[in-house]
Amino acid sequence: MTLSMDRNTQKKEFSYAYIRAVASVAGYSVENKQRAMDNAGVDITIEVPGEIGEILFPKFDAQVKCTSSQDVFHSNYIKFPLEVKNYHKLRHEKPLTPQLLIVVLVPTDISGWINISEQETFGYCFKFSPRFI
Repeated sequence: MTLSMDRNTQKKEFSYAYIRAVASVAGYSVENKQRAMDNAGVDITIEVPGEIGEILFPKFDAQVKCTSSQDVFHSNYIKFPLEVKNYHKLRHEKPLTPQLLIVVLVPTDISGWINISEQETFGYCFKFSPRFI
């Protein structure tokens, strides 16, 4: 079988689709960013069409990564390699919009990425990294 996408492109597309599915269940919207923002380290913006607590229309920007490496997991944290410039942007002290790193973990074998049957739909693992130290 000849694939029209390389594995990294498949991971990127899968991670975006998975985030959209999770966000839709929560009632949130997801906006893909244009190339200039992608190059700046912002892949998507997730917005709430309403209120959370006292905040009207909260949103956050996210850099999205997808990996099949189990090496990112440690006892109580995720360690994912990033370019230094992206790391510094994610941990900026005063961003206008909160910045997150979303890491989607998938099995090495692509056939395990999603399971759809009459009884269930299961997409693999979804991880948020809420703040950097």
